[in-house]
Amino acid sequence: MADDQAADDHTTEPSPKQTRKVDVRRFLIVAAVVLAAIAYVLWDDVRDIIKPPEIVPPTIPSDALLSDSQVKVKSGQLDITFTKVGAAITHMTWTNPDDGHTETLISQAEVPNHALVVELPGSEKWADREFSLVGPTVSNDVTQLRFTAESPDGRTALVKTFTIHSDKPLIRLDIRIKAKWMGDKGYRLKISNAVGLPSELGKDDCLISVRANRITDHHRVRRLSGAETWPTEKERRRAGPGHRAVPPTLEWVATANKYFGLIVRPVAVSGGGLTGADMTLTRTAKCAAALELQLPPPAFAGALVSDSYEIYAGPKDYDVLSSLPGRQQESINYWYLGRAATLLLELVHDKVVPNYGVAIIIVTLIFRVLMWPVTWYNLRGMVDIRVANARLEEIDAREPPRSEKAAHADWLKEARVWENVQRKATVGVFLPLVILLPVLLILYHTLDAGYEFYRQPLVLWITDISSRDPFFVLPVLMGLAMMGQLRTMVEDRSRERSWILMPVVFTIIFGFFSAGLVLFWLVDTLAGWLQLAIIKRGRRRST
Repeated sequence: MADDQAADDHTTEPSPKQTRKVDVRRFLIVAAVVLAAIAYVLWDDVRDIIKPPEIVPPTIPSDALLSDSQVKVKSGQLDITFTKVGAAITHMTWTNPDDGHTETLISQAEVPNHALVVELPGSEKWADREFSLVGPTVSNDVTQLRFTAESPDGRTALVKTFTIHSDKPLIRLDIRIKAKWMGDKGYRLKISNAVGLPSELGKDDCLISVRANRITDHHRVRRLSGAETWPTEKERRRAGPGHRAVPPTLEWVATANKYFGLIVRPVAVSGGGLTGADMTLTRTAKCAAALELQLPPPAFAGALVSDSYEIYAGPKDYDVLSSLPGRQQESINYWYLGRAATLLLELVHDKVVPNYGVAIIIVTLIFRVLMWPVTWYNLRGMVDIRVANARLEEIDAREPPRSEKAAHADWLKEARVWENVQRKATVGVFLPLVILLPVLLILYHTLDAGYEFYRQPLVLWITDISSRDPFFVLPVLMGLAMMGQLRTMVEDRSRERSWILMPVVFTIIFGFFSAGLVLFWLVDTLAGWLQLAIIKRGRRRST
């Protein structure tokens, strides 16, 4: 008690020069943190400005006969429009069986989109050819369509069979090719060749995920510069034992946005095509993806090619994807501990309250309770910094001449003691931020990748916690709460303006983040403000 009183007695007002130094240092640290956060979120847009990508226009087949060749099929959760031209899919929607909400997975966005087109080597354009159609036929809860086409000389024939399940969003594609000769390359499967797969790719930063040799790699389309090939040399070396350059074995490839996607998994590919396959990943307009899978030729000339693919078309629901073979749930690009955060929120949602927004509030309050010792250490660090700054200023004022070695040694020893106090106190001041930022990033990626939070309401105007607040109410409340918290922490409000500057910057940044993330920061700020008030009141009573 006496020591604390003595420390308060020696806490003199720092000089304007010293105050400016402390303010500048704090401002630079805060500015660096804020700029790092902005760079992390907006890096892809900044990269496009610094180095504009080479946009490669997609190869679009002719659509002269499109309107007369459409075949619409409704089967279970999927509503698909096929075209006889190229035997491709031009439009596909998925309907939520629980509430009837519809999402577009393949659309005619700005140019005609023909998905799952097969191209054979040679001068003939099979994507422009009109196929004969048998079906659709319905039996045993599946709908089947068979497309057939043959070259004029009869030497090459292509048969594509689509089998659509009615109880789950799965499509089976069977490809049969009869050709006398296919050269040194096999056929190409154009999974996507235009904008609009899915339809919201331009808004939600589309992603191409590839799983090969039990390793899943995610490729953000915004980071592609034109067309790139898979596998890269790194993936080839990683595929072989002893780092031998051998092709990796493809397990599946996914084209997706945040919450929906198409996952193409080879079920049976003849001639060892799973090992010899490669792909072209192309960035098209609006950062959408064109994806082509190149299969190797059959082992023997004239051999019948008989390949099958299973296509999942729907939401990236972890439980649904984990029930499918090949670990397709890894197409969800969770960040570190992202799945653990999802499970925690799901636990609160299922056991406590059926609202993910309220679940975020409860988890945040629990986190703040666990952070109580850190908050107390933070406030103590701020007090110690003021005391240390005042003592160091006093020590600097009475520095003895260096010729008086004994006195100068004692002076230096005393100064180092208070410098250590200042250093430890600085750690205490920024420790909550060091802990809070990783938690914030984990929650950001969890809401960004978890389909569980898509279209989940909070209250009134917030109908989707995975999207931003449409009226910016939560960001403004968050900024006001930060302003009040920092105003409580600052002793000299006339000199230190960080309690005004930081909330304004954070309000602008968080205004475009998901409502769930802003809700977390708002509740955490209010809880931290309350903790600081309680701790400061307790310290005043004890002194």
